[in-house]
Amino acid sequence: MYALPYATLPIAILTAVFSFLVLFFIFRARRGKKPKIRKIPGLDAINDAVGRATEMGRPMMYTPGLVGIDPICMASMAILKSIVKLAAQYDTRVIVAIYSPEVIPYAEEICRQAYTEGGKPNLFSPDDVRFISQDQFAYASGTVGLMHREKVAANFMMGSFAAESLILAETGQQIGAIQVAGTTSYMQLPFFITTCDYTIIGEEYFAGSAYLTQDPVLLGSLFGQDLAKMIILGILLLGIIYSTAEGLDDKVRPLARNPVFRRVLGMDTAKQREQFQKHVKNLSEEIRSRSAGIAQAQVRLEMLQTPSLLSAEVTRLEKNEKAIEERIATYQADTKLNDRSYLAVWENRLNNLNLEVRELQSESYLQDERARLKHKIKSLKVEVESRRVESKKLYAEVIDLEAVLTPKLNEDRKQLWAENDRLEREIIDAELGD
Repeated sequence: MYALPYATLPIAILTAVFSFLVLFFIFRARRGKKPKIRKIPGLDAINDAVGRATEMGRPMMYTPGLVGIDPICMASMAILKSIVKLAAQYDTRVIVAIYSPEVIPYAEEICRQAYTEGGKPNLFSPDDVRFISQDQFAYASGTVGLMHREKVAANFMMGSFAAESLILAETGQQIGAIQVAGTTSYMQLPFFITTCDYTIIGEEYFAGSAYLTQDPVLLGSLFGQDLAKMIILGILLLGIIYSTAEGLDDKVRPLARNPVFRRVLGMDTAKQREQFQKHVKNLSEEIRSRSAGIAQAQVRLEMLQTPSLLSAEVTRLEKNEKAIEERIATYQADTKLNDRSYLAVWENRLNNLNLEVRELQSESYLQDERARLKHKIKSLKVEVESRRVESKKLYAEVIDLEAVLTPKLNEDRKQLWAENDRLEREIIDAELGD
């Protein structure tokens, strides 16, 4: 059976505690004790934006950005429902620009429900939920054109955005629309902050549906999750204190070694100590084996740096391997080889082979081989240099010969051409005479 690597008892306890907190605050909110949430100016500004659009008699634009069916889209649709429901009370249109086709039926149903709950189901028009394009900048261009043509009074951008964020926000600013933007993309937040009137940042975006609807289930879930995050941060803080105390002086170190302190952090169980010791032992063995492997690799590297020695060693080992294989075959076929004297001879030969191997591995032998190879390389360099000088001399002689022979060859060539012309004229004259 497959076991999750982090499915430990502390994780199970924390999961149970967090689930209990969320359920507890949900039931508590249902009984009328709703938790208080701090004010979010960007969400409070939605009422002002809808009121301004109503006074100006112009529609509003809602842009969920480059979203598919995902958590960001669901949070955006929850905010859309609150905006449309509020707009229905004032008979104000809300135009939704869609990027992904699968979001269209979702957005249409959200708008239909919002208008129905707002008491104006006849105001819903499927044409107000418009598919623009699945191409990023085509979507941005289509939305910009729609904003200019409809002369929207408010522009809401809630969802996932990329490079088109500044294009949309600047257009809203140019036409004088009040703008409220919200996204979880930290790379686009600077553009929204500089161009929009209000910006909803990070976690505020996901809290928007609970903040606007004041639904007890959403409020209780939000409060329980925030409390769970605070507990996780507290555990992280204790871990940081523990890790820091381990590296401090002896006056503070006893705190980190206190059994109660370690038990609270879940780091002083016998099973964990045993696992840690086993892990340390395995690491030590692995370090020893790798050190031995490194030493062998260094020896092999030194041998590889001397090609002649390596070639000779390979040849010798191949011969020895072949000879041993032949002797083994003979030994298996001949029962006389069981004689102790014969085995003693082979033991002596094996000892000699071991001595040769030790000699090859000795530092003095390798130094001599290196010195011999360096001397040979030096002599070869000298010989190459002398050959190069020789070739230069020969090339100079060839140039000189060409300089001497070329004029004479040209003169001889001209004489041959003149003689050839003379013979041709004689032949022509002879033919005309006949």
